[in-house]
Amino acid sequence: MKEVFQKQSTAFDTRLSKLEILNPLNTLRRGYNVAYQGEQLVSSIKHIQSSLPLTLHLHDGQVTSEVQTVSEKQSLALKGEPIDDE
Repeated sequence: MKEVFQKQSTAFDTRLSKLEILNPLNTLRRGYNVAYQGEQLVSSIKHIQSSLPLTLHLHDGQVTSEVQTVSEKQSLALKGEPIDDE
């Protein structure tokens, strides 16, 4: 009986860990955000209209800002180091 309980407990813990990884709030805590313009989710610069405010949802609140410029994707650099383009 103890062995069955231990196996089920381990399986439960494994599933719980997987759910924690997929939790959108945990993704936001890692520094990501979700952007909206009005009610429209922004997933591309093609969806951004410079006449509408942009709302960023972060793990601890939201920021509403004015769009000044929109530009195509360029190389992403972390701490000043260039990253090779794919």
